[in-house]
Amino acid sequence: MAHINLDGTLITDESMPYVIAEIGHNHMGDVDIALQMVDTAAAVGVDCVKFQRIDAEKLFTRAAYAEGYNSENAFAATYGQHRDALTLSDDDFKRIMDKCKERGVTFACTPFEEWSADFLYSIGCEVFKMASFHMHDTALIFHVASFDKPMILSTGNSTKTDIKALCDTLHGYPATDKYALLHCTSEYPVYEASHINLGALLDLQDEFGQVIWGYSHHHPSAFPAASAYYFGARIVETHFTLARSWKGTDQRFSLDPDSLRKLVNDLRMAHELCGVRKTPYKEEAAPIRKMSRSLYPKCEIAQGEIITADNVELKAPGDGMKPDQMSLVIGHKATKTLSPDKPIVTGDYE
Repeated sequence: MAHINLDGTLITDESMPYVIAEIGHNHMGDVDIALQMVDTAAAVGVDCVKFQRIDAEKLFTRAAYAEGYNSENAFAATYGQHRDALTLSDDDFKRIMDKCKERGVTFACTPFEEWSADFLYSIGCEVFKMASFHMHDTALIFHVASFDKPMILSTGNSTKTDIKALCDTLHGYPATDKYALLHCTSEYPVYEASHINLGALLDLQDEFGQVIWGYSHHHPSAFPAASAYYFGARIVETHFTLARSWKGTDQRFSLDPDSLRKLVNDLRMAHELCGVRKTPYKEEAAPIRKMSRSLYPKCEIAQGEIITADNVELKAPGDGMKPDQMSLVIGHKATKTLSPDKPIVTGDYE
């Protein structure tokens, strides 16, 4: 059976949904905000909070680093400096990890290059999340796999051929039994409902059922993320913010605390709603009895008298022979005097 162990939580096809609050850079480079976000996410019941770690000077070419960035969401004049402004310090990440341990939530992070991955491993990161743009970055995937830590990999902008190549890449490496895949659409945000394509999860599980599947959410509403569980997603990742009005490219489609709380509750309910097999519950008996009909004498039927269609009728409540059992009764003698106030039951007829 497919499974993955995320920092002590075993996830299988039958598991409760595992909820990841993707904080990313919604902290705006402020560690105090980041710590507050961990507190809030833990309070609403998520299992994991996720951050991003970038060493912009090592990741980008000099030209890309120095490129002008005049977006309304820019935190600096160039794209590289913008990324630097949003990057927390090494000590900040250690404080965040301590906060996660204090609040009982797992710390996860996306490294954008090997240097960030090494730093995260050095401070004890237990769960690594790889973004959709890492699908073909075998160098980084192999590097993170060498840590022998669980990996969660998003599959945005990919085909089943791409995903098969990714699985083949992971086969035989230390993380072989420690990775999960997330269906997602690499639009930020996804406004077209048809682009969310939750039905793809069924196709993907049919093709790649040896791994746990989840869903990475980029829609302003919590509804698609809550619905993903019914399509087989056992890990749900959603962007999280304390205020959608804050500056930043991800804030506007991130869930605020109330929406995140509702998502967590809806996902927990989804697990219970799914059930296993059709079965009646004892709580159903009373309302069904009250309104269902059963067989009653129309008038007093003497002992030894033949029960016929003319001296019986169907009445509620349903305490006796059911309508579809009438053929068992009609044409038989009453074994005792039958009263119109009491339903006909087994033993009242020969």
